[in-house]
Amino acid sequence: MAVYNQNGPASLECSGRQVVLPARTMGNFQVRRKVFVPTNEGFARWLNICTNNSASTQTARMQTSNNLASDANTRIGPPPTETRHPSSPIRG
Repeated sequence: MAVYNQNGPASLECSGRQVVLPARTMGNFQVRRKVFVPTNEGFARWLNICTNNSASTQTARMQTSNNLASDANTRIGPPPTETRHPSSPIRG
């Protein structure tokens, strides 16, 4: 099993709304990922692109797993507009 991570610096597309991660060769496949966040919605879309670099048909099984690495500090939405004490819970 190969893992697509730690691929180097990403670039931006779509006026900075899309992150393009570098391509990585995994066996007969070239794999890359794009992450898009629209300006008027509250979600992100992951697009995994797998290209068969061999001359023959290949079968692949893909499993996806994501980790924002921020654990309990993950916040999705606009930043708070008021100052809060560090021990005060943030409610959405």
